[in-house]
Amino acid sequence: QALPRPGGLSLEAGDPDLQVRQDVRNRTLRAVCGQPGMPRDPWDLPVGQRRTLLRHILVSDRYRFLYCYVPKVACSNWKRVLKVLAGVLDNVDVRLKMDHRNDLVFLADLRPEEIRYRLQHYFKFLFVRD
Repeated sequence: QALPRPGGLSLEAGDPDLQVRQDVRNRTLRAVCGQPGMPRDPWDLPVGQRRTLLRHILVSDRYRFLYCYVPKVACSNWKRVLKVLAGVLDNVDVRLKMDHRNDLVFLADLRPEEIRYRLQHYFKFLFVRD
């Protein structure tokens, strides 16, 4: 049984409407990212944009991943998850005010060669809202 989704789409893998929507998203991404002059590296960006980008990417060296957080897309909860993985918090259910800086490693905190290494070798992910 497929689960209903907004817009009438289901989560069933063989759903043709879902597949069409995903194909359109993928084509759009390839078209935008494939434009001439599109930055391919953080150092291709102006300094201000690069600083903003690197301040939104959290690092887990232990688990070798980079999490690019998007404000208002469960980022506080995912920051708690990173703190639990790092051993700073006992669990994600802590209802204290979230400290968005302490005990977290941001890509911006690292030297350029450390940033390049992690961008090349770590698993990268982010979440978006639809």
